[in-house]
Amino acid sequence: MDFGLSYWRYPTPVSALVGGALLWTLALIIPVIPLGFVIGNWIGSRAAYNRGRFDKLLYYVSLYMFQAPYYWIALIIVFIFGVRLGWFPMFGAYSPDWVRPVLSLDWFLDAAYHYTLPFLSLLGVGIGGWAIGMRAMMVYEMESDYMQYSKQLGFSRGKLRSYAAHNAILPNFTWIPVAIGALISQTLLVEVVFGYPGIGSLMYNAVYAADYPLIEASFVIITELWQF
Repeated sequence: MDFGLSYWRYPTPVSALVGGALLWTLALIIPVIPLGFVIGNWIGSRAAYNRGRFDKLLYYVSLYMFQAPYYWIALIIVFIFGVRLGWFPMFGAYSPDWVRPVLSLDWFLDAAYHYTLPFLSLLGVGIGGWAIGMRAMMVYEMESDYMQYSKQLGFSRGKLRSYAAHNAILPNFTWIPVAIGALISQTLLVEVVFGYPGIGSLMYNAVYAADYPLIEASFVIITELWQF
């Protein structure tokens, strides 16, 4: 794992650049999986069982988020919340006032402020995928014999939905490793859109600078994340 010195940031070791960027990438990836899993499965189960207008709206929004290109969603989020409304910053992981990350509440709040838009762009795509899978499995479970028998016994709607959801959610657990692999590739481009200092932005700069040791190290780290 010794990739030598970076051409782009000479004489900084490649391992130091990749290690610092990896922390920012993991900070985006790790929270998306549990939050997207919980929210997406909740939306999918409600859309399949209740079928009200609000539930259908949530499902169709999730479906649109899942089918639309994730980098395009990131650009739309930047345009709406960054350019037009000006609610959030459009670039970087923290303000230029900070030379480097420090252990202070002010820096943490500033980093969370910059973190919001790239995180939401990834979370929306994740929610859409889980919602679609959960709705399909809920529709299947609702037609099962045990559900029909439970209805005849007079079980409440909440209890029926709970039973169906417990069985419908099982296949989604097997999809978590696949979702992590897809999320890694999505995060790389989203980082470039937002100028977030993760592996994606590092690789982008390395390619333009013809920094071959840094490109090689980035590919190795990404491959290891996929294998993990």
